[in-house]
Amino acid sequence: MSLTLSSRELALLHDALTVTASPLAYACTSDWRAAVRHAIEPLIGADKSVSAMMIDGEPLVESPAHDAAAWNFYVESRFADEAGDRRLGRRGPDVACMTMVHDVPSLRRSELYNEFVRPYTMFDFVRLRLDVLDVERAPEPAVISFFHASEHARPFDEHAIAILELVRPAFRASVELLTRLAGARRDPAYLDVLDAMPEAVALCAGSGRVLHESRLLASLLAAEPRAPHVRAAITTAARALASHVNGGGARSAERSVDAPLAFEVRGAHGRYTIRGSLLTTTPAGAGSAAVMVLVSAAAPRAPSDADLRKRFGLTAREVEVARLLAIGHSAADVAATLGVSYYTARHHVEHVLSKLGVRSRSVVAARIAALVDD
Repeated sequence: MSLTLSSRELALLHDALTVTASPLAYACTSDWRAAVRHAIEPLIGADKSVSAMMIDGEPLVESPAHDAAAWNFYVESRFADEAGDRRLGRRGPDVACMTMVHDVPSLRRSELYNEFVRPYTMFDFVRLRLDVLDVERAPEPAVISFFHASEHARPFDEHAIAILELVRPAFRASVELLTRLAGARRDPAYLDVLDAMPEAVALCAGSGRVLHESRLLASLLAAEPRAPHVRAAITTAARALASHVNGGGARSAERSVDAPLAFEVRGAHGRYTIRGSLLTTTPAGAGSAAVMVLVSAAAPRAPSDADLRKRFGLTAREVEVARLLAIGHSAADVAATLGVSYYTARHHVEHVLSKLGVRSRSVVAARIAALVDD
């Protein structure tokens, strides 16, 4: 249809397009969703509206506070799955009004209309709906629906549909951007808590995507040449833990010996302990599961006797001597501890130094410790 806009409508359209195309100008995605609704409502003569978006970490439904109970009822009841009304109206074109999606006479006789639409005054509707492709999932809907508060209001017509068609490209571009950035935008107060933690920590989605690195972790990784290796370990821990949520809940992960709740990874300057923990609440951006992964310097660990024998070809007696040298014992101390003569002890010490490839007792401890990272 040919669309003619008044000067007022042109000004409102300019504002609506500016808001719709600027999702990153808002502190959080929910604020942007609300701003888009409010900018479009006067443009098409709507009394109220709601948004529904399957973006990681976002609530499915965002609505005015006074309508929150209504939409909670809608999502939790069977109405959200009624044929032809799944996910707030999956049928029909991207921009559609009620008559394009429903058989209106049948709808008005339905429980959906009489137990939801009428009590909560969600009459008529015109909606803008997209299927947005997430690289990790099938396409998911993003919808904004606009309503009249009176059953006797003039239905939305082709004029409203044409206006929403003008907004649709900006809306699609913004939703696709937010989908790609899912998890990059977090609640500032939540991030402050993570940044205040005394350990380096990453907040991860169940997919393994790192949603936020605390300041300590960012500093640690900035100084670590093998940072990609450490990040890969963080992702591994998050995915392993989250996979147990999908397969049987957090209790399964707690009991499973297969989930790497704690393990070590080697960096260029030492080893790090990676410890993952499933969160009981899911912060924005984390999807169906959220994992907090802590990264800390691994405590020094001594190789086993078998490691020493295999790596350096030491005998059982030489292993004893090596461990005594590592804690600072002299040949005389070794003799006294093992109950052998000084000359026998000295002979053992010389053999240990030779097999370890060092010239001094003072570096034995470092050589043995280095075996862990070989």
